Amino acid sequence: MKATATLKAGATPHVPYRYDPAVYDYTYNVVDNNDNETRSWDDKMYFMPISRNEINRNNLLIQNPGY
Repeated sequence: MKATATLKAGATPHVPYRYDPAVYDYTYNVVDNNDNETRSWDDKMYFMPISRNEINRNNLLIQNPGY
């Protein structure tokens, strides 16, 4: 995410800078940063595995996907 603050006409900038929507117009742009990002997503990360003991105690349980 890239946030850009543009000073509104007739406004005086804060020194040092601080967020103030009354003084600045803000725009937000999504930046695709594949140069530095090397992680990958695996759908099994949505769920924790169910322990084998719990599955043995209740045969209606099935293991979460990916485990």
